[in-house]
Amino acid sequence: MYCKIFQHNFKIYFVVLFAAITQVATAQPYVIQGGWKLSFEDKADFSKTNYVDTDWENLGELKWSDDHKTTANRTLWIRKKMIIPSSLQSEFTKTGLLSLTMGKIQQTDETYLNGKLIGSTWSGDAYRNYIVTKNDVLWDKENIIAIRVTHWGSFNISKVPTLMAAEPFIFFNYNAGIKNGDAKATVQNKKLDYQLTITNKSPKILDAQVTADFFNFQGQQVSTSQQKISLQVGENPIVFPYRSSLPFVKIVYTLSVPSLK
Repeated sequence: MYCKIFQHNFKIYFVVLFAAITQVATAQPYVIQGGWKLSFEDKADFSKTNYVDTDWENLGELKWSDDHKTTANRTLWIRKKMIIPSSLQSEFTKTGLLSLTMGKIQQTDETYLNGKLIGSTWSGDAYRNYIVTKNDVLWDKENIIAIRVTHWGSFNISKVPTLMAAEPFIFFNYNAGIKNGDAKATVQNKKLDYQLTITNKSPKILDAQVTADFFNFQGQQVSTSQQKISLQVGENPIVFPYRSSLPFVKIVYTLSVPSLK
């Protein structure tokens, strides 16, 4: 898996490339099949596990379109009861986390698992991948997913909700910048500390290698540097000192995590 993110900082040009983290645990995911419950009211209690939804409408498919039932604020809730088997715990083997993967939702959502808000997204164009920990799940018991959706007269979830091992792009966040310089200025003949901060949201400490490749704007590599690190839980700042003979520089960071190959 390659994930390129471009961050423009005026005179500095950063590219972050995550590589060699292509696979996670191979156990079977848990596909959340079957019907859901649907309400066009909007109450905070709908997220709670002890809320009784027996009077709600039945929703056979995760889509709906019927303007005469839309409320003034165009909000609906769906709920689902399910037994999550303890065999799914094998999905935690590699990364220590699950994700609830649902594709795209029209339009915005707030998603709760057993009363806990596990994620929210404010765009219908974004893919939903919400982190789930071991403690979020009631193993071999009844669990409740509740989703509050705002919509524009129709509602759709593009993928059947699935619990599966969280992929690295879900639990790694990053930020690139200059630790001791002005990103709006040229960098020529300045010894600067280029910093990549990786936030590890997994409960596991992961051994990794980070490479910083420096290029001119013609695409020619002018320098490279590598560091082996242990990605602790939380923020991990990695600093690469470099003095450039050029006024502008492009940096490609490559993260390799051998245990996730």
